[in-house]
Amino acid sequence: MTDQHLSTPQEIELKLDFPAEAHALVAQHVTLLENVAPVVHTHLVTIYYDTPDLTLSRSGLSLRVRRSGRHHVQTLKSGGDNALATHRNEWEWPVRTTRPDITLLDVTPAAILKPMLDGKLVPIFRSNIQRAIHMMKCEDAVIEIAIDEGSVRAGKTEEQVHEVELERKLPATDALLNTSGLVQL
Repeated sequence: MTDQHLSTPQEIELKLDFPAEAHALVAQHVTLLENVAPVVHTHLVTIYYDTPDLTLSRSGLSLRVRRSGRHHVQTLKSGGDNALATHRNEWEWPVRTTRPDITLLDVTPAAILKPMLDGKLVPIFRSNIQRAIHMMKCEDAVIEIAIDEGSVRAGKTEEQVHEVELERKLPATDALLNTSGLVQL
């Protein structure tokens, strides 16, 4: 394992879809788990960017700017294999607007793509999500349990979103995948 691998920020998450009519049941079940903090509600509007020919996507990268309240966060993600549990690299920066700042990509795998991105990034799709967040202590980790409902729009096409996302927030070896209480969700 290289020093670069150890310093790369990583995201580990598990996403599960549920039918819209199951929302109340899912929300109730989460509150019954042990070591779960009270819910925090937030509204997230996220715009995913790429070039018209999908330069980032073809390179295994995604770039987004998310607004929560008056705050904006730019995120670049790489890796991931579309498995049930995703493990990928992630870099985040506070930004002032919903437009991405490509100068921030200098310390990421996207740095080499900057000449192909400069002035060419366009919104590809947008999500509008109401999120209910519960933080859960699990062994030596903290797991964020987010219940999301909303929509994703690309052009004139819109899809509804109903999902539970489990994300490791503090280090722990396989805590996200080995938590018997979470598997019951």
